[in-house]
Amino acid sequence: MEKLAANYRPLGAEFFVVYTREAHPNNEIPQTQAYEERLANAKRLKSDLKVTFPVLVDDMRDRVFRAYGYAPNPVVVIDPKGRIAFAKVWCRADEIEAFFEGLLSGEIEYSE
Repeated sequence: MEKLAANYRPLGAEFFVVYTREAHPNNEIPQTQAYEERLANAKRLKSDLKVTFPVLVDDMRDRVFRAYGYAPNPVVVIDPKGRIAFAKVWCRADEIEAFFEGLLSGEIEYSE
């Protein structure tokens, strides 16, 4: 994702991670019970993975998680008008890159 962000930021793309509920809670990282815990986990994720783009934090009702398909690692590309242009249940950098390259080459038509 960092490579994609570096390649497509100059073209106007913005990248964000949304930290939400733990997909696989364990003893080291349990399911959060309070928003402060969720914030702490998001900061840890940003630090440990050296994420250079913003990490947003879902509310305790998991509204973002529920709105985008209940998947633990989805990717959603939102166009400048706020519409979903691309979505996948599992985040794979190669599929995101293929989508962006398709837009740039004209192979994928998407109307703004």
